[in-house]
Amino acid sequence: MKVLYLSEWYPNIYDISSGRFVRAHAQSVVRQGVDVCVLSLFHTKNNDRPQTIVTNTTGIKEVYIYYSDNFLSALIRGWKYVKLHWGMPDLCQLNVITKNALLPLWLKHKYKIPYIVVEHWTGYYPQVKDYDSLGFFHHLLAKSTVRYATAVLTVSSELADYMQQCGLKNNNYRVIRNVVFDDFFVHRKRNEENIKRILNVAFFTDVHKNQSDIVRAINLLSQQRQDFQLVMAGGGKDLKMIKQLAKDLSIPDNMIRFTGEIMPDEVADLFYQSDFFVFYSNYETAGIVLTESLVCGKPIISTAVGIAPEIVTQETGMIVDKRNPQALAQAINYMLDHYKDYNTARLYQIGEQFSMQNVGQYLYNVYQSCKISE
Repeated sequence: MKVLYLSEWYPNIYDISSGRFVRAHAQSVVRQGVDVCVLSLFHTKNNDRPQTIVTNTTGIKEVYIYYSDNFLSALIRGWKYVKLHWGMPDLCQLNVITKNALLPLWLKHKYKIPYIVVEHWTGYYPQVKDYDSLGFFHHLLAKSTVRYATAVLTVSSELADYMQQCGLKNNNYRVIRNVVFDDFFVHRKRNEENIKRILNVAFFTDVHKNQSDIVRAINLLSQQRQDFQLVMAGGGKDLKMIKQLAKDLSIPDNMIRFTGEIMPDEVADLFYQSDFFVFYSNYETAGIVLTESLVCGKPIISTAVGIAPEIVTQETGMIVDKRNPQALAQAINYMLDHYKDYNTARLYQIGEQFSMQNVGQYLYNVYQSCKISE
């Protein structure tokens, strides 16, 4: 089976971390024997010259079109290259609804090639409202793309609900899990230490991730006990502000450790050297760090966002109210004394559903059902 991925979010020369979850889905189905070609278009920056770059990443053929002219011309150029050097697809997968949707819509009309949509975007959420701010053409394109898709896969059921509230109707919405990379499944021991370690991993955008309330909760808790450390991992525009907040609150030295920006392969080590995970976002489409925590056998404290209501239960952790530092402090206080009560083997078992093997098998089955339904 040949599947053509179209994605504006994908690792590229300007941002190597963009769309890693899209590449992970592609890698997962390549392991199932699917022939995947990814077509990604990027407008050139810094007066770079237009070029076509073709790579192969773990069995995925990746065609990059860096263009300085009209988008539609570049899309046609990219499609002609794919058709000549890879061939006609059996199925298309559109990752996030952008102007790229023009190609799968045309291929369905012209050649009866089915396509699916895999959506990750937070813009449909009422807290964000980016979709509402888009123009008539994008709304028309999005509604048509969803309507004629054989299936629409979202990374949480919550995201599917918000898309439908935006008028994006399809009778075959499904939930697709993001992949947790293999490195997280290599179990390793927690170093023996006297201090209990809490982990938060997120990009520092406070309106989204709400790290400021995590710091406020730690400040409240520090007045009761000091036998713990919070590790806050990641970079972002609000990192300096969060650091300053911790300083202004006079939180004891070393009670919060900021790692700064870290590489993806360092995240697994941070999880295994922690005792539990705290996630206090105001909204999320999914929250892949939640699944990484389970894979590493660590219980979770989280707000009810993204995938959290589906996976955070009494046996995996605790759900807490948003924007309530006092409630968060109480939950952390409880977890500091009870994290060992959680069954690590059971957390590992629940985390298996996010492996590349299991997600790939699920996606492969979706592909097969799409071919049959057409």
